[in-house]
Amino acid sequence: MASTCGPVGLKLPANNWPRSAVSFSTPDLVGHKFGPDSQEVRDIYANLDRTLGTLLDALDRQVGTGQYVLALTADHGVQAIPEQARRAGRDAGRLSSTAIRSAVQSAAESVLGRGDYVARVNTHDIYFQPGMYEIVAGSPEALKAVVRAVAEVPGVARVFTRAELEGGAGSADPLLRATALSYSPRISGDLMVAPRPGWMFTQDATTHGSATPDDQRVPLLLFGRGVKPGLYEEQASPADIAPTFGALVGITLKNAEGRILHEVLR
Repeated sequence: MASTCGPVGLKLPANNWPRSAVSFSTPDLVGHKFGPDSQEVRDIYANLDRTLGTLLDALDRQVGTGQYVLALTADHGVQAIPEQARRAGRDAGRLSSTAIRSAVQSAAESVLGRGDYVARVNTHDIYFQPGMYEIVAGSPEALKAVVRAVAEVPGVARVFTRAELEGGAGSADPLLRATALSYSPRISGDLMVAPRPGWMFTQDATTHGSATPDDQRVPLLLFGRGVKPGLYEEQASPADIAPTFGALVGITLKNAEGRILHEVLR
C-alpha cells in the first residue's frame, strides 16, 4: 500500500525523556502531483530510506543502540490515479462539483419551486444558502429528492444529511461513522458526500480524504526499547502511538484518542 506522507515520532524512555517528531512532507507533495506508482515517488522513497538510515545511525551514536523507541507512520494513504485505474479495468474517475451542485438545485426546485438553494460545493461538503437547508430538510419529500439526485451523480457512494452526521460517530455503519468523524457542525457542509472507491475530487494526479481502504490503510512500525519484534494483525491507528509511548515511560494519557498497543510491548 503506497502512502504519500511519512511523519516519524521519536520517544526516548529515560528519566528525563526527550521527545521529538519529524515530518517528511515531500512524499505527500510528490504523491499528489505524480501518483503513488510514479517513478518520482519511487525516487523520493529511495532517498527517504537513506535519510532514515542517517537518522537511526545518529540516534545509535548519541542515545545508544536499543536505548530509544521509534514509530514510523503516515497520516493517510492514497488512491491510484483514476485514469490509470480505469485502464486497469477498475471503477474510478473524478467527481464533478458542478454536477453535484446542479443535481441539488434541480431536485430542490422540482419539489419546492424556483430558488437559489446551493451556496457552494467544496469537495465532500455541500453548503446551502443561509436558511435554505432548513427549508429543504423541513420537507421530507424535498430532502429525499436532493439526496437521491446527488447519489445518482457518477462516483458518489452515499450522501449523508446533517442529522445523520450529528449522531453518526458511534454508528455501526463504517461509512457513516468515518464520515461523521470528519464532520464539524460549525464548518462542515449541510450534506456530505462519500465517494465510491477510486473516485475523487481533485485536478491533481490523485488525492485522499475518503473512507476507502486505500486512503485509510497506512504503515505503523514501532521498534526499539520495550517493543517486541513481530507482525501484528490487530487493528491499530496512528492515534495509538501516543498512549503506547506513554505506557513505555509510565505515563497514563487519560483522554487519549487511541489505545495502548499492549500486544507489541515486552
